[in-house]
Amino acid sequence: MCDLTGMVLLPGDMMLLCDWSNDSVKLVDLKTGQLVSTLCLLSRPWAVCAAPQQQVAVTLPEEGVIQLLNISVNITKSTSIKIKSNCWAICALKDNFVVTYHDGNIAIVDRKGRELYSRFGQKLFSRPLYISVNASEPAVYVSDIDLHTVTKLDLELKVVRTMKNEQMQTIRSLVSVDEHHLLVSCERSHTIVLLNTKTQKVRVLLDEEKGIQGPKCASYSPENERLYVTCWTLGNAGFCNNVKVFDVIN
Repeated sequence: MCDLTGMVLLPGDMMLLCDWSNDSVKLVDLKTGQLVSTLCLLSRPWAVCAAPQQQVAVTLPEEGVIQLLNISVNITKSTSIKIKSNCWAICALKDNFVVTYHDGNIAIVDRKGRELYSRFGQKLFSRPLYISVNASEPAVYVSDIDLHTVTKLDLELKVVRTMKNEQMQTIRSLVSVDEHHLLVSCERSHTIVLLNTKTQKVRVLLDEEKGIQGPKCASYSPENERLYVTCWTLGNAGFCNNVKVFDVIN
């Protein structure tokens, strides 16, 4: 049984998935839907993001490591960056990384693991498991699965605003669509919603009637206007071992 906790779209219609249950990452060809390559890691990977220098970065919470990977025909390990343990969400910010921690803290670290900005000792969140960076604003968005909130921070990790809506319950991943919109995976609501970060209005795009059940993470392709979502498997609530594909209609 797989538990797909993180995903990132890559050039050439490829997707990299984090398989938490099997201590591995998996490369999938989106044109054929076939598994291309699997790489076993030393511990369970949680989140993944595209990184500079044509790499991807994966968090290994149990080790407190950001593992850099090279992607070609196969997946190969590059360097690893030692940070604090229980690191969860990750996003690239230029040549650095924004990471969150299970204890509710957040930091910006460089490729040597040095903290450039952090909010340690100033707990902002309960469980910040997913983040997104909007380069056009610029801003960092953090979801809190316990508090059911999305928080906007500036690039010094100062809080700009916190957003909450009854239609967003047990918030998982965030996907930046444009300057003022986020796609939000709401696990308990069984919905994918479009959040206007300026007006804080919410519009439900996908729900149970359209095949969404317990969405965990998502990615959006503006080129083909498709949304990729990992969802619960019927009979195995909490485990996500499939990726559903949806055409996004404006």
